[in-house]
Amino acid sequence: MAIIFSLYRHAKLCSILISDPIRIVGGKSDRAGRVEIEIDGEWGTICDDGFGDTEADVICRQLGFAWAEVGYQWGGARFGEGTGPIHLDNLRCSGTEHFITDCPHGGIGEHNCQHHEDVSVSCEVPVRLAASSSITRGRVELLYEGRWGTVCSDQFDDNAAVVVCRQLGLSSGFAMTIGGFFGRNRPVYADDSVPIILKQIHCDGSEFSLMDCPRAGVGDQTCGHRQDVFVGCRP
Repeated sequence: MAIIFSLYRHAKLCSILISDPIRIVGGKSDRAGRVEIEIDGEWGTICDDGFGDTEADVICRQLGFAWAEVGYQWGGARFGEGTGPIHLDNLRCSGTEHFITDCPHGGIGEHNCQHHEDVSVSCEVPVRLAASSSITRGRVELLYEGRWGTVCSDQFDDNAAVVVCRQLGLSSGFAMTIGGFFGRNRPVYADDSVPIILKQIHCDGSEFSLMDCPRAGVGDQTCGHRQDVFVGCRP
């Protein structure tokens, strides 16, 4: 699966913006895979030398993922080796750049790499199951702006639970909302200091991430923690 977004880099000799398309390929969703960028009409890869989560953040932001602060990177051609040229190497981003080609680098086409060093990124939103000693059951929490927060049970159903479990690498799941039980223990709701990240999520069950599902705005606080979502997953 590949998804292409138009990116832009500043021309050194002109006061115009030139489009440099970029895409993520080789993964199971459009949020994780090998990074490829088109320069001078040719698709190529980025070497993993010096490439870290800061550089991944910049790429995720360019791709239009609003939660780009949770970008992660892998080297070693995790999602397969590319076949075109290696366009970029030794990137050193500060994290404030809008475009990956705005970051200091060794020069277009300048590298000492092979395709087994092609870099990959993930623009997923981290998810976890909290308030339980079990790795398959718990309160759903997402990481947003550096803080873990909960999901409101408003319109959350088993389809959404399946998506959560898929993100965690687990099998199909089921929702356990208000009054749900974990064995003989009542679920532990978050305290008021914990933000509520999402509500009114409408998943069909095929999505790879909760952020792929239609939903209300991020950070809505109209729910209370008595409406925190709990799910159970099957290993």
